[in-house]
Amino acid sequence: MKMSPEAVSRWRKYRAGLSEVVKAKRYRDGHLKIYGLNSESYDVLFTAQHGLCAICGLPEVATMRGKVKRLAVDHRHSDDKVRGLVCSKCNTAIGLLDEDPKKFEAAMLYLERTNA
Repeated sequence: MKMSPEAVSRWRKYRAGLSEVVKAKRYRDGHLKIYGLNSESYDVLFTAQHGLCAICGLPEVATMRGKVKRLAVDHRHSDDKVRGLVCSKCNTAIGLLDEDPKKFEAAMLYLERTNA
């Protein structure tokens, strides 16, 4: 549905009046909704993990626009079941290895064999 120019103008005026904190929370909640989460449930996971990646146990260090990114919501792509929060590096690794435990095991064996 296309908005009329008047409606677009009203929307822009409304958005301009919102604080950056409110805008960020609404964006974050909209994104988290994909996984059945909201800001509060994300924060519960974050606190349970002590703010650390569920895989490597380190805090997020990747930045975007000068700010440290939030831990990513790791989920099974088959059904979007949330597994935990992970850092950017671990999230990328999981994706590049197709979430396949056999590929992870093969990579681990390779590294053990070649680093000996």
